[in-house]
This record gives sequence, C-alpha cells and structure tokens, in this order.
Amino acid sequence: MVELQEGNQTRIFENFQMEREAFYELCDLLQKNYGLEIGRKVSIQEQVAIFLYIVGGDIRNRNVQERFQHSGETISKYFKKVLKAVTMISIDWIRP
Repeated sequence: MVELQEGNQTRIFENFQMEREAFYELCDLLQKNYGLEIGRKVSIQEQVAIFLYIVGGDIRNRNVQERFQHSGETISKYFKKVLKAVTMISIDWIRP
C-alpha cells in the first residue's frame, strides 16, 4: 500500500482506476457515512484498495493475496465489508 500511496501518481490510477485524491475521498466517505471500520490489521485504505483491485481488474483471490500479503480469508472478509458499504452508497447515489 505504501508503494501505491506514495509512489508515482499513475500507479494508483492504473491499479484502482481513479486519481489518488478521489481514492482518499472515497475511503473517507465509506468510513464516515457508510460504516466501514478499520480492521485489526487492515486500514480503511487497504480495504478499499483490495476491493477496487479485484473489481477493476477481474483479479482472483490468490493474486490479491500475493499483492497485499494477506490470507484468502482476510481478502474475502474485507472485500465483503467494502461491498456492503458500496451497496449502501448506491442507495443514496443511484437513481432509476
């Protein structure tokens, strides 16, 4: 995560399909308004990064385990938590 957060601006865009500032705004929004909580060993930013990395690149759990250095169980757990928060955003932001 440090490599992506502090590295070249294009790295975060290539991995998460958004600018660095938008990434941090999304993390803040999910935490403050939609109940996403810091994990025991996984920050809000890392949780959102895991989620975006998977949905933005159609990546398998095993590849995410290697990239973020967490177990498959941890990856799945935090993916589901972010998915729940994003689903709650959709109620407020998406109109038929």
